[in-house]
Amino acid sequence: MEHGCGIDELHRYLSAQNRRPIHLIPMPFPERHLFGLWLKLDDFDIIAYEKAASASHKEHIIAHELSHIAFAHRGSVEFDHTDTSQLFTNAEPAAVRSMLMRSRYSDDEEQEAETMASLILARATKRWLEPAWGVPEEAAEIVARIENGVGHPDPS
Repeated sequence: MEHGCGIDELHRYLSAQNRRPIHLIPMPFPERHLFGLWLKLDDFDIIAYEKAASASHKEHIIAHELSHIAFAHRGSVEFDHTDTSQLFTNAEPAAVRSMLMRSRYSDDEEQEAETMASLILARATKRWLEPAWGVPEEAAEIVARIENGVGHPDPS
């Protein structure tokens, strides 16, 4: 990858490198400490990020989650079915466990992703522009489940 790329280039590069699309989905997060998450599904990845964040914060959230993908982080907490059943009642338990494992990274993984996100943005030659788009058909069902699980879907 070229020196000084931006978020869009990194997004395309990781999608091509891993041979799986990465969908960027804006949504409201009611938890004050949660701004983004990465969900690895069988055929594609979803990065959900806080819809109400400033443009620069959205860019950092996405760079952070892309860094987790680039480093192939796996998380550090194991959950069983009983731990996850009440959190996302409309989502498949296996998908919830997968997401939660990645939401509880070790301190080293978090620091690595945060450092990489900062380096990516410091070297970015152009700023990321949030695309105006709908949810891809292949991700529609899981996005609806995530929205129902993390907060109220946005009516717009």
